[in-house]
Amino acid sequence: MQNGRIINKSKFIYLIILLFFVPSVLLGQDWVERSKAFKTISISAHYLQNSNRNMFHNYWKPANGIDLNGESEFYFGKIELGTQIFSVKARKIEQPDFVAVNMYIGWGLDYKILSKLDIYSGFQVSNYYMNFDDDKIDVNLKSESEFSFGLKTGLKYNIGKSLFVDVSGYYQVIYTYHRIELLYISVGLGKTFETPKWLREFLN
Repeated sequence: MQNGRIINKSKFIYLIILLFFVPSVLLGQDWVERSKAFKTISISAHYLQNSNRNMFHNYWKPANGIDLNGESEFYFGKIELGTQIFSVKARKIEQPDFVAVNMYIGWGLDYKILSKLDIYSGFQVSNYYMNFDDDKIDVNLKSESEFSFGLKTGLKYNIGKSLFVDVSGYYQVIYTYHRIELLYISVGLGKTFETPKWLREFLN
């Protein structure tokens, strides 16, 4: 019965995210016409806070993390690369603390809803690496690397011509033996600049 509730809850979360994601894709189609691949590059840093609770949180407590991100226009939509770093503390002595490093690549669409305000939706695939802090663990078991998939949606407010702040929600599934579902709230600051000509020619 409990497993049924967990499954239904997961489906409900996916449905809510998709209801927001699909309209964003449809309304963002004008990227095909107006964007040029790698015209600009945006670099940003984000503060991440875990905001959900499930079975995983009975054993571990994810601390706040950081997200270093770079993105650029692609031939359709935008692509992004980034790294997230978290310190995860054990709630019980039987489990070890660990440091998590999530290295991702993502794609998404955005569109302008006000003169300085954009909305963004996209997805990420990543490698979720965990390094466990316990000298008693066999050296071959001290680290683990798993595939991860995430959905992200957020708002970006442009300050002047190049600076921006953004707020987003990020839902992530880590495909360990027992899947881990995490929801993060992110607040960040970034800067956009024109891609150097030599780099743009290389990327194209």
